[in-house]
Amino acid sequence: MINTLFLFLNALIILMVAIYVNHTERLILQLKEDVRKSLQLERVSEEKPIDCTDIHVSEGSGIYTIYPKGIGRINVYCDLDTYNIGGGWTVFQHRETGEEDFNREWIDYENGFGNLRKEFWLGNSLWNNNNKPFTTWDKHNIKFDTEECEKYEEGPWWFFEHRRCTVGNLNGKYLKEKSGDYGGIYWYHWQTSYKVTLQKTTMMIRRIL
Repeated sequence: MINTLFLFLNALIILMVAIYVNHTERLILQLKEDVRKSLQLERVSEEKPIDCTDIHVSEGSGIYTIYPKGIGRINVYCDLDTYNIGGGWTVFQHRETGEEDFNREWIDYENGFGNLRKEFWLGNSLWNNNNKPFTTWDKHNIKFDTEECEKYEEGPWWFFEHRRCTVGNLNGKYLKEKSGDYGGIYWYHWQTSYKVTLQKTTMMIRRIL
C-alpha cells in the first residue's frame, strides 16, 4: 500500500514538473516573440520619412522634417487632410495674401523662400515640367525669348517655346483685386481665360505608392 502511494505521488510530481516545464517553455517562446515584435516596431519607428507620404494622416497637416534621398534633411509643409486625393502631399508652393514677392531670381527659387505657415516656394523643386525647363528673369532656359515671357508674365515659370509663353502662371504678380489685365496669377484651362486672377494657389506633389 505504501509502495503504491509512493509510486502515485512520484508519478504526480513528475507530471507536475512536466506541466511546469511545458508552461515555462511556452512562456519563454511567447517572451521571445514579444521581444521580436517590439524590436521590429522600434526599427519601424526609427525610419525617417522620405516625404509627406510617409507621415500618417492622423498627425494632421503642418510642418514636418523629411529626408529625401540625395538631399538630406529639410522642413516642409505636409497636407495630410486632402483625403479625396490620397493625403500625404508635400506642398512646394502656396500663395494667399500677396505679402511674399514671387518675381525673384533663380537662386531664390533654388534655395526656397517665404514662410512655410504663410506664403512660400520650397527649394530644390526646379525640376522640368513635361520637359519644359523652369525660367526666371535672370536665367533663361529655352531658345525662345523667355526674357520677354518673364517680363510679360511678371513671375518665373515653365514657359513654352511660342508666343503665348504659357497657359498658366501661379507665380505671377499677385493682384489683391480681380483684374482684367494680363500678368496676374491665372490658370487658363480653369476659366478658359488669361485674365481671371486667382487669389489663392497651392502646388503640391505626392509620391506614387
